[in-house]
Amino acid sequence: MEREALGADAEMVFLDSRQEQDYDPEILKSLDALLVWRLRYKKTVDQLERCRIVVRYGVG
Repeated sequence: MEREALGADAEMVFLDSRQEQDYDPEILKSLDALLVWRLRYKKTVDQLERCRIVVRYGVG
């Protein structure tokens, strides 16, 4: 669904951890958008240099 909405030119990176310290700072610096499913991401958000939008998604 995200791929269809973003288009073929978009690069999607899945940060496969619930621990913020596991996220590569260089990847975080290059992100244009961030989709999150938890509410606490202060350390991650502090590292975003290019990001224009953070969206929380989920069900319920």
